[in-house]
Amino acid sequence: MSETTKPTPVQPAEDLAAIASKLINKLNVKKTVLALAGARKDINFERVSGELFTELNDKVHELLKSHVAAHPAVGKTVFGFKRQAAEADPEPAAAPATAPTATA
Repeated sequence: MSETTKPTPVQPAEDLAAIASKLINKLNVKKTVLALAGARKDINFERVSGELFTELNDKVHELLKSHVAAHPAVGKTVFGFKRQAAEADPEPAAAPATAPTATA
């Protein structure tokens, strides 16, 4: 009879830094930034600095950390931002009734 083993966690704590440093696709970011810059008539950028990649990667990492921290500790799936917000507030608040204004 074969033993069933529990799957290992997706990322052990010691590998988190290595994984977190590769969250963005540099080629796609470069193409997008240069395309956005190309839409402006007053500038003609040709390069993207490594500093921008580092900053964007750090922002994505912080966004993911805050999302996971705010996620309810229920179930086995981390849901997207919209679904998480909808489950936190299932019924949107009704629009406040406006009182008639007095006219002078």
